[in-house]
Amino acid sequence: MSSVPASISAYLAEIRKNSQTLNALVADNELHPGSTSLNVAKYILIELAEATARTVQSILARDMGLAVSDYSQVMLQGHAHGLLAEDLYTRLKPCASFHNSLILRYWTQDDQTMIQSILNGQRDFEEFITRIEGYVKSENGGTGCPNA
Repeated sequence: MSSVPASISAYLAEIRKNSQTLNALVADNELHPGSTSLNVAKYILIELAEATARTVQSILARDMGLAVSDYSQVMLQGHAHGLLAEDLYTRLKPCASFHNSLILRYWTQDDQTMIQSILNGQRDFEEFITRIEGYVKSENGGTGCPNA
């Protein structure tokens, strides 16, 4: 069994911390249209998108020799190479798109739609962590991915 590389371990710790913070906002019923808590949640989603993309990007580069920089393409290639199961890819893809849209100010998303997306996806990042840890720790030394 291989151990989780330090960089990936750090990314996963960041994802776990931010996911827990986001889930605490949900549990405390703090997310309301126009609220400061919703703005905090949006910022957390940006950090989550960046950390998930960096995680997948690192594995693609390290194990598959692929250099991918665009967040949406990173997630697509992660899915194409078996890092992300179809259902998880489908659920995480909007987060990468949201990151690009919010950071680049292409459009704004309706607050109520954002809140519903957060509620629907609050376990997705924990599933991502589990999947990546399983990949890295796989018996083949981290050079392959367990199938979805």
